[in-house]
Amino acid sequence: MPQDNTLDLSGDRSSARDMRVAILDAALDLAEEKGQWTAVRLHEVADRLQIPPSQVLDHYRDLDSVADAWFLRGLKAMVAPKPADFMRHPAWRRIEICLLAWFDALAPHQRVTAQMLQGKLHLSHP
Repeated sequence: MPQDNTLDLSGDRSSARDMRVAILDAALDLAEEKGQWTAVRLHEVADRLQIPPSQVLDHYRDLDSVADAWFLRGLKAMVAPKPADFMRHPAWRRIEICLLAWFDALAPHQRVTAQMLQGKLHLSHP
């Protein structure tokens, strides 16, 4: 489905956040198309968004920082406000609710998410 990915970059905080989201989403889409997270190149993300590569670097230093932003999306879903009765649940159920929120947030790109995690599983990373 064709879409116009050009963005208005007025320089305000909302535009910067919109650009970060657009870059992340474009990288995820490219990874899905290529079938491999490590095959994504930031200059290709810039090309897709019709912006200079330096603008991508204004927001993300490398592909690993893009992956970090993806996991932050999951974390925000996990710590989002809970129903009023949340604290009445036993601890195991509260943990389950939080983990399911994280999984649900990242579910649209399960395969790519797993590839990101594999890329982070090296001795120096933890």
